[in-house]
Amino acid sequence: MQSTATIPGRGRRLLLAALVCLLVSPAVAQQWQWPEKAENLKILPEDTTPQQLRATMFGFVQALGVRCEHCHDDSKGNRLDQMDFPADIKETKDVARLMMQMVRRINGEELADLESPPEDRIQVTCVTCHRGNARPILLEDELAEVIAEEGVEAAVARYHDLRKRFEGGFTYDFRERTLNNLGYRLLGAGQVDQAIAIFKLNVEMFPGAWNVYDSLAEAYMAKGEKERAIALYQRSLSQNPDNDNAVEMLKKLKGETAGSR
Repeated sequence: MQSTATIPGRGRRLLLAALVCLLVSPAVAQQWQWPEKAENLKILPEDTTPQQLRATMFGFVQALGVRCEHCHDDSKGNRLDQMDFPADIKETKDVARLMMQMVRRINGEELADLESPPEDRIQVTCVTCHRGNARPILLEDELAEVIAEEGVEAAVARYHDLRKRFEGGFTYDFRERTLNNLGYRLLGAGQVDQAIAIFKLNVEMFPGAWNVYDSLAEAYMAKGEKERAIALYQRSLSQNPDNDNAVEMLKKLKGETAGSR
């Protein structure tokens, strides 16, 4: 994908206009022609060719995981020949322009201040943050938002839905550490029951990972359920005999349990 930062200032507008494109019927795509000259350009260069526009817009579609109507006026229909691309009626189009300016500033000004030679610098592009998501948010943060707004059961359901749709791609990180980090965020905030639910989900997803049992055990310790914590630490230790934390916690918990009898 061509970096928006490498396109001259005026050329970025065409780039935005191009969000039009990818997910339309082949018949319409064949009939519709990219404009020889784009209208209402505010970021992209006026001399952007139809081929450059097409390549740039396809890059947007893939980077953000959206369709043309995300930014462009589809009030008369969402076919390419029905949409009003020059119109400025959607806030997302203004946001996209601001993001393009930001990318250009980062690559052209901020990264230029680094001591590394230009050939070693990595260029920032739309996909750097978005990774196929119109709203560039980490899975951990998205689930935290769902917990705050709808509860932990809804967050668990959202996790399964997102995993079904995006696993194997680069939009979300479905590795063990994501749920583990979220669980500890909740635990640190005193949301013990919510943390237990997330750690349980991690056990469900990664039953062969010793650390998921260790983390769930810690949450049960925080809740005062020592017997459950002991069983989980033992499970973790059976999978990883080098888990020194489990050894120490078992000594402590068994001592406390014996002393309370």
